[in-house]
Amino acid sequence: MTCRDERKTMSDSSSDLVAKKGTTSYIWNFFGVKDNDKEKDKAVCKQCHKTVLASGGNTSNLSSHLYYHHLKEYASVVEAKNSKKKKEASGSSKTKQELTLPAAIEQTQPYPSGSKRAQEITNALSHFIAKEMMPGFKKLLSRLDERYEVPSRKYFTKAAIPALYADTRGRISESIKNAEYFSITTDMWSSNTMQPYLAVTIHFVNKEWELQSHCLQTTFVPENHTADCLVMALQGVLESWGLPENRLACATSDNGSNIVAAMRKLNWTWLPCFGHH
Repeated sequence: MTCRDERKTMSDSSSDLVAKKGTTSYIWNFFGVKDNDKEKDKAVCKQCHKTVLASGGNTSNLSSHLYYHHLKEYASVVEAKNSKKKKEASGSSKTKQELTLPAAIEQTQPYPSGSKRAQEITNALSHFIAKEMMPGFKKLLSRLDERYEVPSRKYFTKAAIPALYADTRGRISESIKNAEYFSITTDMWSSNTMQPYLAVTIHFVNKEWELQSHCLQTTFVPENHTADCLVMALQGVLESWGLPENRLACATSDNGSNIVAAMRKLNWTWLPCFGHH
């Protein structure tokens, strides 16, 4: 194929892309989505036509792609961001000077619990708790935004975190359901209080030929860690996620006698962890 033909092919591919609705970031000038992408969470670079995951409109992956592959375009994004910040700072100063007395009083009041701003901060806080497990930051939040009132611990444990789990599990389930084959890695570990857990992570290549890995479960295993106990735990994980054993290409673990015996009982193809040799 000649350079001219290649440019024509890339141009034709770009014409198949549509703008992602509801986006305001300048970075989307360099990306589009395919019209047949129902979720509209796979951005396609207009420069090289590589597919980049952008779930929920998140632009972190898009920014990284431009930084590593298209530095000129990345520089223009940075310039646009800086320009926007300057305009916002200028507008903010003007707004502060023009505030009426009722508006000034309103800015000293806590956000209503159902307001958009309160919900945004609460959602971000839920992700932080779930990922970092660091609940001691009320003082930090008061410095960030003194109008934000942190919901109760019960709200996070009974509502916010379960909702976050359900959303994450739904996205992972959707991701793995079309995996033709998959492999797993598994290991036993103990918490700081010496409670035993079994972790299972799935690995597969999606239709875009991208390697995907997701930690499916970290299961509490209080019983003696016999081979039979581990067999039940591992089978339970696959059943919970609707993963048939005949699509399991390989399982990797350490060389513990109990897990090795469990793999034999399951009759799974087993590959020992190189790090334990």
